[in-house]
Amino acid sequence: MEKQQVEYDAEKYPNFKEYLWFKEHEEELMQRFYGRYIVIKEEEVIGDYGSWRLARQQTVKDHKPGTFIIQYCMERDPRWAPRLIGHKLITVDGK
Repeated sequence: MEKQQVEYDAEKYPNFKEYLWFKEHEEELMQRFYGRYIVIKEEEVIGDYGSWRLARQQTVKDHKPGTFIIQYCMERDPRWAPRLIGHKLITVDGK
């Protein structure tokens, strides 16, 4: 089955790529950081913390808000996940 393309506005949703990277590596990240809040920037984990507040406070010291995401590594109800299985990510400008 060929993957469908998903268009997204990179200016409006600059961190969507990081979220998709998290979903792609979720199993590995869950094993490594289970129960922790991880900070992802440019498809890389740049920190892990015990609380969301601490993750944000520490990360904004060195990184501009809006350039990273904070993701909680905990199993979630799949009914709340975006329906992106079988899709290929592209930006509006085709990159």
